[in-house]
Amino acid sequence: MRGLGGDSIIITSIENVARIGGEKAVLGKTISMPMTHSLICLMTGSWTVHARDVKLICRPGSIIFLPKGVSHRCDKGDNCDGVVVKFTTLDSINTDPFMFLPAKITRWETLFKSLETAWFHRKPGSLTRCISLLYQAIAMAQETSVRFDLPTTRQASLEKAINYLKENLKQSNFSVETMAPIAGMCPTYFRQQFRRLYGVSPKQYLLNTRVRIAKDLLATTDLFITNVAKEAGFSSLYYFSKAFKGATGISPRAYRDSVKG
Repeated sequence: MRGLGGDSIIITSIENVARIGGEKAVLGKTISMPMTHSLICLMTGSWTVHARDVKLICRPGSIIFLPKGVSHRCDKGDNCDGVVVKFTTLDSINTDPFMFLPAKITRWETLFKSLETAWFHRKPGSLTRCISLLYQAIAMAQETSVRFDLPTTRQASLEKAINYLKENLKQSNFSVETMAPIAGMCPTYFRQQFRRLYGVSPKQYLLNTRVRIAKDLLATTDLFITNVAKEAGFSSLYYFSKAFKGATGISPRAYRDSVKG
């Protein structure tokens, strides 16, 4: 079985549910032959996972799966936070570690926070609720159109385009046609492979990235909103305000007021 495809996954136990910030002992160290699977929702910060010949560069909103028995090392970036669920299954899950970026990360964050709450507030039925929520997470992964069998070389090519995007984010005319040649692909094929790996279109990924940068600038600086738009790569204040409200439900000014009080 590749990825979490199929309907044959049977959870036998949940060993732990924890905040990534509390998992300091495993960060930066190689975990040899782990006895559990790990399913992780990365909410803030970044992780880089090294396992076999796979290198996963995980960003806010990433869902990461680390299978049982596969040695790996996780390097943590700044302000890293998220929830990890460690569990076992009746049958093995034969796949390399993988990650993807779902289009609706809020749904995932809500589910993982509910898992964390149920795990730490032990009441009658809490473990059953945890297992039910974990099955929901697995079902959500199975429902996506993402497949996790991209060759490592193709992943590396896509990551080159992502890195170029991050370095040139202020270019308001950045597009798929700009990114595709960097990955050595035509635009149509690039879109297809990008969605398979990251779970969203390149255009949506670019928009999500710009909105995240704008949110950070609004929360941590006193830049004029026009300058925030420019720093995040939006071509105009009008487009920035429209895109930001579409992604968050509120205007940039209202967002700044809500986080700064």
